[in-house]
Amino acid sequence: MKVIYFLLPILSSSMVGYTLPEKNNNEGIEKILSAEFLKEPLTDSTWQLDTVVQGVSFYYKIVSCGNEDVVLLSIENKNSSQVIFSWSDEVLVDGVSLLSESKKTFLLSATENKEGSCGISNLELLEIKLSNISPTGSHITGFHFKKIAVN
Repeated sequence: MKVIYFLLPILSSSMVGYTLPEKNNNEGIEKILSAEFLKEPLTDSTWQLDTVVQGVSFYYKIVSCGNEDVVLLSIENKNSSQVIFSWSDEVLVDGVSLLSESKKTFLLSATENKEGSCGISNLELLEIKLSNISPTGSHITGFHFKKIAVN
């Protein structure tokens, strides 16, 4: 148990713009002790569908860009008109949920798709680098789009 109490302050003090979700302390400890905490980093090169909201599909994949874990995002507007939408990132780092304090906003034309790539695109909103949110030696183990609003 001492390791758990030591780990959480390290993560929370090094994440700029990310917070641990407010939960009952026992729930957080149970999650850390669960098998999810022990997962190896997911490096699946196929897009994973996270959710669909009002005709907009939200995908992610966790890859290694150079020697760094990165979450790439892909968003597809299946509507016949343009949409403006926003969301917050939830990144799982070694099984611990880190929720972005800010929202990202994006506009897509009708039937348009945008996806992040390893440092080649200018779509920084669609690329989340581990070095921006967690200390060295950590691994990204999951991702979710949160607080989605589509207009």
